[in-house]
Amino acid sequence: MHVAINLTGTPETEPFEKQAALVLRELKASLLVLIGSIPGAGEIKKAADLQRALRIRTTLAWQVYKFALSADPLAEGCNIPGVGALKRFLDEAVKHGVPTNCLDSCRSAISSFEELIETHAGSRTAFDSMIASLTADGSDQIDAQQKRAAFRANSHIWGVQAKTRLACYIYDVAANATDKMDVAVIRGLVDLRRLRSGASWTIARIGISDDDGKSRHPVIREPIDPQGEIIKGVPLLRAFCSEPIPTFTSMPAAFGMTNVQIEGDSIGNQSSITCILGDISRCALARYQDEHNLQQTSQALVRTPCEVLIHDVLVGKGIMGDISPELAIYGDHRSGDAIPEERECDLLPMRESITYLGKGPSVMHTPDIPGYAEMIQYTFDRLGRDGSLFDVYRCRVEYPVMPSSVVVRFDLPQRPSSSEE
Repeated sequence: MHVAINLTGTPETEPFEKQAALVLRELKASLLVLIGSIPGAGEIKKAADLQRALRIRTTLAWQVYKFALSADPLAEGCNIPGVGALKRFLDEAVKHGVPTNCLDSCRSAISSFEELIETHAGSRTAFDSMIASLTADGSDQIDAQQKRAAFRANSHIWGVQAKTRLACYIYDVAANATDKMDVAVIRGLVDLRRLRSGASWTIARIGISDDDGKSRHPVIREPIDPQGEIIKGVPLLRAFCSEPIPTFTSMPAAFGMTNVQIEGDSIGNQSSITCILGDISRCALARYQDEHNLQQTSQALVRTPCEVLIHDVLVGKGIMGDISPELAIYGDHRSGDAIPEERECDLLPMRESITYLGKGPSVMHTPDIPGYAEMIQYTFDRLGRDGSLFDVYRCRVEYPVMPSSVVVRFDLPQRPSSSEE
């Protein structure tokens, strides 16, 4: 059965993007004329000149001047002062003798701007998001502002926050099956702290499946640090965790996954911990395309408010030739959806990217994770691999959206013919 819901009762209007372009052009033009009409101001060449001419606040002068001189009013739409601030700007213009016709033109343009917001958005916050979506630069700016605000709000609501979320995947040919891959996974949180007493938190989710979300092969995980497994399913890299080690519990989750949770009662800086887990799953993944696998996907689940996500993918030399990793970020408001490729409707319009860093642990230094390059070198030493032969790809996301999945994937190669093998 298909059920459709039709919302009626909204009057027909011009499309937002068309009306916004018209209204903002009108506002820009009227402000530009007004600035040039301020008696005794001379030629105003910068925002500071406007500030001195009308004796207004520096921020207001900068916003008005930048918008009035903008080549593309839509691109500056998020930086237009609020309607109240624009009216105060006109009040000062009146005091300084700006001609009435210029003032009336600006009042009309401001009224149209106010009506545009009310008709299409309902609030200035919603308007800024809508106008930002029309231009790449504006969207980048609004994304940063909104993501930072979301981080602060989620930190307060959930009672925890972290400096860095880490997800690092290392792929290499399996020693005992050349058509399979081993995968080592390092994950955790740097400077995780509670803001509310008793907040229990999941620091990692462990599991491996085929492209379609099904687990067809038993996977044996081994801790990278043999002495690091405090309880079953919690394979710590103890040398890179803070002391004392907190209390952990592991709990089964959907789709054969395991959630690793941390317990405790202290709050603030006294509760701050760095917790890094690492394990290797041998012969766990298909090296070549088959009926169940066309791509290799690594997934960083964002379930903790954090300032930065580091999602690294390392691929061993010759394992699959040249690869071109792709990045996608999915909203996870439907927690039961396990297969990102079938959730195109959940793609978030984030402008993040993947960077090729070079080869080996030496290129992986980052201030977001103290001792990170040493951590990766330690991992290669434990695994008996030469880390300098591994290509390194990085996605760094500031204030990643919660909840979301940051997915890095690349095509698997076709299985070579017997003569090529």
